[in-house]
Amino acid sequence: MSATETKWRPCGNKILVAMDKVEEVTKGGIVLPGQKTERDAMAQMTGTLVAAGSCAWADQPAPWAVVGDKVKFAKYAGYLHDEGDGHLYRVMHDLDIVMVFPQGEDK
Repeated sequence: MSATETKWRPCGNKILVAMDKVEEVTKGGIVLPGQKTERDAMAQMTGTLVAAGSCAWADQPAPWAVVGDKVKFAKYAGYLHDEGDGHLYRVMHDLDIVMVFPQGEDK
């Protein structure tokens, strides 16, 4: 997913992260109820950085994440945003990113 795939642009020091999909069925085949998956989506801590505001990491020596990076961020950071394109996004502060995964790794 790239920054051009979303019509939304974060402002200031905010970033936009495409959330990893929350499993709706357990490994054993049990379907989880909607409330459980919604709560898990808010607790989700990994995704892909798709856009950054013009002031993101402006108070840091250098940005530690770029668009396209797989990232881990603070639990419950920011707020959920649904563009209606089948993806769930999280808008958060730039400093909420706590780790960038090495290329090719996602967990």
